[in-house]
Amino acid sequence: MKINFDSEVDALYLRLSDEQAVDSEAIETDIVYDYSTDNKVIGIELLRVTANLARLAVVPLPFKDLNQQYEFISFLETIADSELRSKLAFARQILQNQKVFLQSA
Repeated sequence: MKINFDSEVDALYLRLSDEQAVDSEAIETDIVYDYSTDNKVIGIELLRVTANLARLAVVPLPFKDLNQQYEFISFLETIADSELRSKLAFARQILQNQKVFLQSA
């Protein structure tokens, strides 16, 4: 996954796959999915990121695995204020524990 954040326009793009986007759809306010030819989500555009940061941390996004979700939460930590950063660190630790559990199962 590739994460691109443009602080000037307050937008974040998550490239989940290297496939070419052929369609886009606004899923909800400030969230746009890009689709491949086989209707798979290959990119996610998040708008007004700083205003929506706490919500973005808990909104269900179509990550292909826990690693992508972990990477996303880790990135959000880098742009969050100190209060939210500590909550995100806790969420990241839960994801890490799930990854370890699943690998040992």
